[in-house]
Amino acid sequence: MRLTVLLLCCLPLLFAGCFDYDDVEFVRLGGMQLEEMGTRSATLNLQIELMNPNPYTITVRPSEVDVFVNDEPVGKAYLLNKLSIKRKKTRIVDARIKLDGVEGIMFKLMKWRLQENIELRFKGKVKGGVYGITKKFDVNETKTVDPSKLKLDILKR
Repeated sequence: MRLTVLLLCCLPLLFAGCFDYDDVEFVRLGGMQLEEMGTRSATLNLQIELMNPNPYTITVRPSEVDVFVNDEPVGKAYLLNKLSIKRKKTRIVDARIKLDGVEGIMFKLMKWRLQENIELRFKGKVKGGVYGITKKFDVNETKTVDPSKLKLDILKR
């Protein structure tokens, strides 16, 4: 009986390395809405289009990454909600992000809104899971975005 329980507990660990995993692709940033503004923090709702090429659903759990805009450190971004990306699908997800350590974020958002292109960079570890097995993945993603194409609702609250 003990051997059976031990095998059942260890079985997921044995198969954790067997997943053939392709990176989830960041397709585009669809929009950004400012939900809450503090003196050194901001909460944003981002509409992000992601493509999952894997034959299984991937769940991204609340994680923390460093954010840079045009190589300028902006602060830490915390994913506040869990994201689920269905297998072999491209999907727009709503990601609630809290930015911490951001001084003068309103001024910076307005400044970046007027630029032709901005370069967004996310760097850190993201916790993801498949079939209940979680793993931390290194992320160092850079995307060039045209701010005029964003549905940037800075002043709506």
